[in-house]
Formats: sequence, C-alpha cells, structure tokens
Amino acid sequence: MGYTELELAIQDHIATITLNRPAVMNALNNIAYAEVHKAVEECAQNQDVHVIVITGHGKHFSAGGDIKEFDQVFNGGGSVGAAHITKSANMAAAIKQCTKPTIAMVNGLCVGAACCIALACDYRFVTPRSKFIMAFINMALSGDTGALYYLMKLVGAGRAQYMMATAEPVSGEESVQIGLANKLCKDDETLIKETYSFAQHLANGPSVALQKQKQLLLDYWYKDLPQYTWTEAGYMEECFKTKDFLEAVNAFLNKRSPHFTGT
Repeated sequence: MGYTELELAIQDHIATITLNRPAVMNALNNIAYAEVHKAVEECAQNQDVHVIVITGHGKHFSAGGDIKEFDQVFNGGGSVGAAHITKSANMAAAIKQCTKPTIAMVNGLCVGAACCIALACDYRFVTPRSKFIMAFINMALSGDTGALYYLMKLVGAGRAQYMMATAEPVSGEESVQIGLANKLCKDDETLIKETYSFAQHLANGPSVALQKQKQLLLDYWYKDLPQYTWTEAGYMEECFKTKDFLEAVNAFLNKRSPHFTGT
C-alpha cells in the first residue's frame, strides 16, 4: 500500500515509520491516523521486520491533531462521534499491541495525540530539545488516543492528571527523570545514532523472548485498554459538543487566547 502522510522504510530488519507533513509540523489528520495504523499492521505481518521506529520528518515529531480539520468538520455542519474518535485510539492500540518492539524517536515537539503515539511505543528516545505536551485541555477536551491511560501507566496517576490538566511541557531531561522516556541523547544526530543502535540490538535479540515479555505486559498491565477506549471516546464526544471547544478552535485559528465559560 502507498502512503501519503508518512514514509515507511525497511532496512536491516528495522522498519521506520516517519510522519511526513513537515509544513504543518507533522500534524495528524484522519488520513495520517489511518496510515500509521496500517503501517504498523503491515510491519507486524512482515517477517523481515523485527523492530519498528516511529519518528517525525524535520525538526519535530508532531504537533498533534490537526485543528484545521476540526474547524472544517464543524463549519461544514458535521460532528465527531465516539465511533470516529476511537480511530485514533485504535491506532495507538495497534502500536501497543504490536508483537514487534516499537521505539519512538522523539525529535522536538511531541504534542497531544502524537504524544500518545510515543507513549504507546515500548521505548522512547529523546534529546534536550524534545518536549512532551498533553495539550488537550487547551482545546477544552478531556483527551483521546489513550492519553491518560498510557500516561498513567508510565508516570503514575498523580503526575498524569497534572500533565493532562495543565498541558505544561515536559522537557527531554525531565521525561527521563520521571520515567516517561528511556534514553536522553545529547542532540539530534546522537538521537538517530543511539536509537538505531538500540533498535539493531533488539532486532538481533531473541525475538520470541522479547515478544513474550511484551505479551505479559499486555495481558496483565494493559488488559483494560479496550474498555478505557470506549469510555474515553464518550467523554470526548461530550467535550466536542461544548461551546468551550468551539471557542478553543476559533482562538487557535485566530492566534489568541481562548475565553472559556464552562458551557
């Protein structure tokens, strides 16, 4: 299958999925969600692929969900239902449930739904320039793509709730300190070198044992993910219907601060 919003390359048993919309900081539209999901499934079924690396083209991993797409939907008289919202969550779940090890190579900003892509991966490599931002609350949204779920599993409920409620950026250094990321690399060049060195280590490793380790985590640590996904989508659907969300979209597009009224 061909891809329009990402690039898929395979070399030395390592597949690289690169988000490829640099003009909009690799913002994720509906096509991108579907293509990431498809690419992960394609790699999972390809016996030549032992490890998957996910990254973004250019200076940033991704700015998160494409707000302009939201505006087009609502100005066109459309709405976003729970079934539609679960598409991004299913994409992240495909990454988490993939039998192959997955590594997020986080170059620069990693925001919202893109942050969830990184969190769904098994490992995260970062630089001092990397920034994780759970920006959903800035759009008057409770969060989708498994945001709070994956975050809580990595950093605990208290810190996860704080990150979701404040949307404060977490730097590359801090992300390693709190267990959000695994490896801090000194710069972008080192990030690439160390990520692929680790990927090759995994690719050359005992694949059955690695898969069984991952399956244990899925069976006992992430087993309630499907139930969470539907609850999350229902709450997001309610948020999409609020005046605060429409205000957030208009404020974003007009480059001003939003004025929320709690309605």
